[in-house]
Amino acid sequence: MDRTVTLKEGLKNKSFSEKIDYLWTYYKLHIIAIISILFLLFTLIFDELNKKVPYCTIKYIDNGISGQELSDAADKLNNIVLHNDKHSIINFDSHFDMVYISTKQVDIAIVSKEFFEQNFSSNMFLDLDSLNGFSDLPIKNHKLIKKADDSGKNGTYGIEIKDLNILKDIHSDSDDKILTVIANTEHNDAVVNVLKVFLE
Repeated sequence: MDRTVTLKEGLKNKSFSEKIDYLWTYYKLHIIAIISILFLLFTLIFDELNKKVPYCTIKYIDNGISGQELSDAADKLNNIVLHNDKHSIINFDSHFDMVYISTKQVDIAIVSKEFFEQNFSSNMFLDLDSLNGFSDLPIKNHKLIKKADDSGKNGTYGIEIKDLNILKDIHSDSDDKILTVIANTEHNDAVVNVLKVFLE
């Protein structure tokens, strides 16, 4: 017999509560499956609509850094630079792997002097002088890290962070930290806007 007819017959002459009981008894798995699918679809759609695009990603490479201090700094940056935009976000944390560099997931990195020296020859860091808009930033009162590349050309590859706005409130066991821009960043304007906040 046709399933639809069977369902109609099963519901025939029953009260509303009896129909609910009948459907739940014989179609429980179907109902649960439909609800689960709808919930999953709703979740995926909600996540996609509320997904924030990374505006700038900053990594503080130091295992001893307070996660709360980084979170507070990220909140300040998002408020000042993005005015808490609902669609963009500045990520700021200490979770780091070299893979993040090769996959262009890092724009700015705060590193120790040792890390800087170890990785400079691999062309990891951008010459800040080549960054469009860098020369217009208020850099005169800050210590810049100058260095010559493989070809002997001098450039600016970092900024000491001890006097930088927001960053000076993050406590580290060492005071030799340097702010660098990763050479393969694709967010020039975002980097300059973030640097401006740090340098003010």
